[in-house]
Amino acid sequence: MWCDIMFSMKVRYKYRLRPGKQAERYLLAEWDACRYVWNRMVDESQARYERGETFGAAQAQKYLTFLRASKTDKDGGKWLAAHSCVPQQQIVRDYSQSRGKAVSDRKTSSRKRKAGMPRHKSRKTTLPSLNYRIGGFNFVEQDGKTRLKLPKGVLIPVVWSRELPSQPKSVRVYRSSDGHWYASFVVEVESKPLPETRHAVGMDWGVKTTASTVGLNLSTGEVSEDSPDDFPHMGFERARHRQVVRLQRRMARRHKKGVKYPNQSKGYKKARKQYRELCQRIAGQRLTVAHTWAKHVCERNDIIASENFKPKFLSKTNMARNAQDAAIATNIQILQWQAVKNGRKLIPVSPAYTTQTCSECGEIANPPIGLKVRTYRCQHCGMVKDRDKNAALNMLIRAGLVPEAHGTVRRHPGATPGAHVPSKLRIPPALAVGRSQYSILSDGRLSVNTLKGRVKLQVDWKGMPEQYRHGRFGTARLLKKRGKWMLLIPSTVELTDPQRPQNVMGVDLGMRFLATSYDSSHKTTFHSGKEVTHKRAHYKALRTGLQKRGTRSARRRLKSIGNRENRWMRDVNHQVSKALVDECEQPTLIVLEDLKGIREATERVGKSRRYVQVSWAFFQLRQMIEYKALKAGHSIMLVDPAYTSQACPRCGLVRKANRKHRAHEYVCAGCGYRSNDDRVAAMNIRRLGYAALVESQTGTS
Repeated sequence: MWCDIMFSMKVRYKYRLRPGKQAERYLLAEWDACRYVWNRMVDESQARYERGETFGAAQAQKYLTFLRASKTDKDGGKWLAAHSCVPQQQIVRDYSQSRGKAVSDRKTSSRKRKAGMPRHKSRKTTLPSLNYRIGGFNFVEQDGKTRLKLPKGVLIPVVWSRELPSQPKSVRVYRSSDGHWYASFVVEVESKPLPETRHAVGMDWGVKTTASTVGLNLSTGEVSEDSPDDFPHMGFERARHRQVVRLQRRMARRHKKGVKYPNQSKGYKKARKQYRELCQRIAGQRLTVAHTWAKHVCERNDIIASENFKPKFLSKTNMARNAQDAAIATNIQILQWQAVKNGRKLIPVSPAYTTQTCSECGEIANPPIGLKVRTYRCQHCGMVKDRDKNAALNMLIRAGLVPEAHGTVRRHPGATPGAHVPSKLRIPPALAVGRSQYSILSDGRLSVNTLKGRVKLQVDWKGMPEQYRHGRFGTARLLKKRGKWMLLIPSTVELTDPQRPQNVMGVDLGMRFLATSYDSSHKTTFHSGKEVTHKRAHYKALRTGLQKRGTRSARRRLKSIGNRENRWMRDVNHQVSKALVDECEQPTLIVLEDLKGIREATERVGKSRRYVQVSWAFFQLRQMIEYKALKAGHSIMLVDPAYTSQACPRCGLVRKANRKHRAHEYVCAGCGYRSNDDRVAAMNIRRLGYAALVESQTGTS
């Protein structure tokens, strides 16, 4: 039932002002005083912050009193008190509010866009704006016309395009970019909700059609695609494109390079004024049409399910000009305001996959539908519908106004009965499958639980050894890669205790050589990292170029390159770890470096080599060596790598200068021992492991 309830709300009424030369000089002088007060507030706030003092709203008002009462030219007291205190007090309030928001945003780290601290206002770039509260302005009848009266007895003619509904509470007098003066009055109006219509509308925002709508009768549940609430793309800027281009070219021809605006020619100033007037005219047309359309929508519908659209991303596409001309963000704001004013319910809906989802059966198009395709054709149920209308209907569904739409799979009347097109759902990167949802049968087939019951599938087991098929399975991951379905099954198997080591091998990890091993038979093996360094440099250069480009395709390729590089790094680590383990012909104790804190150590290298060393997966390599060694029956030991590259393996002298980094050579200053620095590190690591092994065996016996 409709309730006749009145409620009050504050709105702004904007009017054009036509001040004379004397009144305009007064307004500019008042603005200069307010701008001076603002800049002094910025300086005082910075000074008090450096002294560790606070500068809140109360301190700001006291400082304004000090400035107006000062008798020195430095503090502005000789001329500041001659101007009205009303706009100065209001600009102090605005400053305190702006500074308070900046301080609050700094404390709240969760905000993505934080407000910065107030800055100085420039005389040449900042547009004048004066705020007067009630008591600081009035209306005077003169020559049969109502004029705006400001302090000091200044009268300004007003173009009364409409009557004020009530006495204004405040007014903002400002000059726009086209040089015209305006007065914006804040008044309270009595508003009454519109009567119920028992209709709802789903709304999809776009560029070709600004707003595509689908109507819904809440009483009968009937959906109508022929809704009269559609908002076509008006194209106001497109219609005046020739005028805009002509004025822009005129400004470019008359502009003097290296000369600031006040010193530009009269021709340039005239062209600039005409260009800004044209832009203001286009913006005014957009606002007028948007208000008319939004009011029409609210008069026809009780509930509006609108796409929670953020059109910022359109500025980086080839539709940027059309999107700017459509003014989607402005239209959404006006629609929200009209809904509040008229007592309508506006439901914001997430736009994710609304264009790609079938409104009949809920299938998601795969591959996705391109922007050039304006008709949605469902591969599952055969539904054919305009893509924007389909998205608008999905808005109603997601808002909960059409709950039965996805309850059952409904076929399109034109579809062949009993026909079924295979579903093309977008497959996630990996779908978790619990242990109870799959099992391995005795004949080698895999049984997977689905919504339609158990499905038995043939499996290619060549990637999984026989011993792992009888282990303890965990949660698997189901994924589709290159048109093939894969199930990644984690298996836990019991391994026998490793035999008593007959050999000790030390392994040093690095970038010039990914791994350097030294065993009891004095055999040294180097696993070169030269190719790795070159390839990492290639990826780095490629990534730098794409980051500078900053386009959507560049970001997609950046993600693809990152995944490709990670897969390549993992493959290299697999190869190195497998080669290290294969070197051990008899039960071996493999001694590795304890890489805890490796990132902090590598970050101290030169800036040019920092990326290569910091981003390499050393810990992953160690893990691969550990599990492959245990699988082959070898033992693993971790030792502290401190000073292993600086200690002499012959005499034990520890000196940093012994290692020659550039030559990759170790020369002992004590005994003269000379060898490769990575080999010396592997020898010292083996020595530490051998000593720990002897100590443990002695303690055991």
